[in-house]
Amino acid sequence: MVATIRPMALIRRVPVVTMVYGLDVVAANPVYQAIFLPMIGSSAAVIACSSNTARLAQERGVAEHKLSAITPAVDMPTTPCESIKPPEAYSGRPTLVSVGRLVRRKGTADFIRHALPLIVARSPDVELVVIGSAPTKALKSEPSELERIRDAIEVVWIQRHVRLLGY
Repeated sequence: MVATIRPMALIRRVPVVTMVYGLDVVAANPVYQAIFLPMIGSSAAVIACSSNTARLAQERGVAEHKLSAITPAVDMPTTPCESIKPPEAYSGRPTLVSVGRLVRRKGTADFIRHALPLIVARSPDVELVVIGSAPTKALKSEPSELERIRDAIEVVWIQRHVRLLGY
C-alpha cells in the first residue's frame, strides 16, 4: 500500500502516516527490505501495532521521533450491562480466548501442547476458544498452523477443552 500511496503523496505534498505490523518490518525478503522499509521510514509518522513492533521498526531505521505504538483494541464496558448477552459460542465455562491469524509465531499450538494441560490440571472445566484462520494472502507462506494446532490437541488428549471456531 505504501508503494502506491507514497508517489501520490509526494506529488500532492501531503504527509503519509503508515500503520505497521510485525512482518511489515521483519519480512525476510531482500526486495521488500530494500524498497518498502525506506518508504515506511520516509512516512511523516509511523504507528506500530505494539511497542515490540515499534522497537523492531526503530532497529530497522525508522526514526524514533516518528514512531508511536498504538495497540488495536476494544473498549470494554466498566460496569455490567444486562442487555449484553454472551455470544452463542460461549459455554459458560471458564474460557481462554485466542483471536488472530493462525501462524506459528503466535504460539497457539505450543500453548496447547505445553501450557494448557497445566491450566486444565488446576481448573478442569477451563476451555480454550481459538478464533481465526490461516492467512491466505500473507507475505510469508508457512505450513498449516491449523494442522499443528490439531496435532497438539490430540497429543495431549485435550479435545474437550479446545474449540476451533475458524474465521
